[in-house]
Amino acid sequence: MTRILPTFSLAVAAGALLVGAGAMTGCPESDDDDSASDDDDAVDDDDAVDDDDAVDDDDAADDDDAAAGDCPEAMVQALASLSSWERVFSCSHAFFATGPADEAFRLAFAFELSPSQVDAGGTWVLRFDDDVKAENDIAGRGELQSGSDLLSLDCDDVVKNEPVVEREWFPARGRVEIDIAPGEAKDWSGEVRTFGVEFEEVNDPASTCAVPDTVWTELPFGWLPG
Repeated sequence: MTRILPTFSLAVAAGALLVGAGAMTGCPESDDDDSASDDDDAVDDDDAVDDDDAVDDDDAADDDDAAAGDCPEAMVQALASLSSWERVFSCSHAFFATGPADEAFRLAFAFELSPSQVDAGGTWVLRFDDDVKAENDIAGRGELQSGSDLLSLDCDDVVKNEPVVEREWFPARGRVEIDIAPGEAKDWSGEVRTFGVEFEEVNDPASTCAVPDTVWTELPFGWLPG
């Protein structure tokens, strides 16, 4: 059976890492180690810009600790190879999901198309951040997840393991296009393309992950699990 994704109204990029200069050795002193008249404790900085405590983030404007709003490094690395993820599923009218072989990450989109629309074929657009709608715009949903066994419910009659979702993001910007060639019922072929899609984490909207623009071709649609 196909999992049901939360519905979104129609309508995440990692920050640059700056490590503070001037690592301190020895005991705290009244001045810092870069002659900038700041100290090198957790109050002021040791790089003449900002501090290295846990208050600010690791972009070019602040300090050198971990930023709460960053996309997790494991997700960033996984998305860098998105086009080569081994697990790709498509079915129904029309659902698409993909993930790496270990199913530790999952990207999925559900397009709200009727059988008659799919029969006729065409190109449709699912937008996440644009209120201006075109004739071929459709509703739909999307999600990005990390965890385990994340694709076990996608386009499959047999549930092998229940998916365990550890973190989850929903689309906030960009668009996804689906192109389906006319064909016999339950034997449609299509293509899915992403353009500037960014996801925000459910419990931390500041945590955004950017999906590389990617194209998946020769996707079979129409088969209904169950």
